[in-house]
Amino acid sequence: SMASVTLPEGIGDLPNGAFDGCGGLREVEIPDTVTNVGEYAFANCTNLERLVVGAGVERVRLPAFPIYGERPEDDGYGLPNLRELVIGSPEMADAFYWEREWYDEESGRWLYEVVTYPNVTNVVLNGRFRDLPRGFLGLFPSMASVTLPEGIGELAPGAFDGCGSLRELTIPDTVTNIGEYAFANCTNLERLVVGSGVVRVGRPTFPIVGEGPDEGYGLPNLRELVIGSPEMADAFYWECERYDEQSGRWWYEVVTYPNVTNVVLNGRFDRLPGGFLGLFPSMASVTLPEGIGDLPNG
Repeated sequence: SMASVTLPEGIGDLPNGAFDGCGGLREVEIPDTVTNVGEYAFANCTNLERLVVGAGVERVRLPAFPIYGERPEDDGYGLPNLRELVIGSPEMADAFYWEREWYDEESGRWLYEVVTYPNVTNVVLNGRFRDLPRGFLGLFPSMASVTLPEGIGELAPGAFDGCGSLRELTIPDTVTNIGEYAFANCTNLERLVVGSGVVRVGRPTFPIVGEGPDEGYGLPNLRELVIGSPEMADAFYWECERYDEQSGRWWYEVVTYPNVTNVVLNGRFDRLPGGFLGLFPSMASVTLPEGIGDLPNG
């Protein structure tokens, strides 16, 4: 019935099956001194709610989070009740990715499904992260907030793809490159803060990927934008192609962000991009940085 455990600084390894059978465990903190995590380390930790992993972990033997039931069909993978994850090790992050194999009787085929962690609402990355692993944050579809560490340099393509519950995001000044599809399907994002370090942004940046009329572009619930990079500002401009059945012609329409009410420009802005502020028709306030030299036509 152990609900929490604190490991001492100085411990170096977690052996195979270290927490196997700790079904009552709700919180565990792994200190920075731990470098190796054995396979099955968190087997059957089905009630774990908070996991803190230090920056020292360099090797994780898989599988890390298996679930074994009384019948084969009860077997699974993951931490079904995990709500908060604090992680300082990219190698530990890799251990969260797992493909579950299952047999589809209707098609008579074996299928593979990526395991997600549906109850995680808060993720904090710190420690040794220098890049954001592609697809990692998409494993947490209910994540409402995420903290990125100072020192991270690049957001991989699709970095936040699938984070449909994300409401607030701050990108530190150390990030210089943002990959394409970085914010795909972030349809509930309300506040976005982008540091001044961004010099390259892949396009499309904010696509909404759906079927037919559900496809689109933008951040439909964005309300506040704080941005320090002219290159990031350029990424907000996008033309959507639409077919008009009445005229039989294709039309191009500039995407707007109708719910943004507050825009703050700071950082490296020395000019105001032409047409940028017009993308926010509901904007009630805007802050321009000291150092800006010209206001363009329009």
